[in-house]
Amino acid sequence: WSQGIGFVDRPIDVDGARYPLACTPCYADGIVICPTQLGFLVAADAETGTLLWALDTSDEPLFADGWLSSRHQYGAQGFAGAPLVLGNQLVVMPPQSLHAQCSAVWSARSVWQAPREDGEFLAASDGRCVMVVGRQNCRGLSLADGRQLWSQRVGTPSGTGLQSGPNYLLPLQEGRIATINIGTGRRIGHSSASRALAEISRADGDEHAGTWKPGNLAAGGDV
Repeated sequence: WSQGIGFVDRPIDVDGARYPLACTPCYADGIVICPTQLGFLVAADAETGTLLWALDTSDEPLFADGWLSSRHQYGAQGFAGAPLVLGNQLVVMPPQSLHAQCSAVWSARSVWQAPREDGEFLAASDGRCVMVVGRQNCRGLSLADGRQLWSQRVGTPSGTGLQSGPNYLLPLQEGRIATINIGTGRRIGHSSASRALAEISRADGDEHAGTWKPGNLAAGGDV
């Protein structure tokens, strides 16, 4: 099957505003949930492609005077804002909104909203707490009602990290990878990989060896 999820007046290769925006879908219980560059989330039946719902997550109206309006973008474009499906709840922090939003997966009914503040992307959840990574601070929001459970000044992220058990590994601009407990925000430790890689790079004649920063993290097995 094939199903359209968003329609625009210009192809992406000539639209500078949309070109860098990732639209990473997620899957849960037979539903494919697709972000769009227009500020909508669209859900389709994974088996048939039938549209189930469309949810406008933007703070601004899509149409103004009959024309597609330009919506504000919040957060750095380099961070993909993939939705998190947690049981029967869907949590998103779309680039067109000043809020993190929680909705019911099957109906898109709103459950709660929480201020975005300096949030860049949703990191992970331990089933009780949703971790939001910001430009300087990380925060934990209650999955039940969106209230803030903790806030921790960590530093500027240099990429998206990954979950390891109850912890989240977050790459930082300072050249380290921090290990943060998702439920409490406690910074358990950090890597010293930047120094080791800088030494290797200098040995290979890399003139930028001292400015290395970790990017997005990916896992394979236990590595």
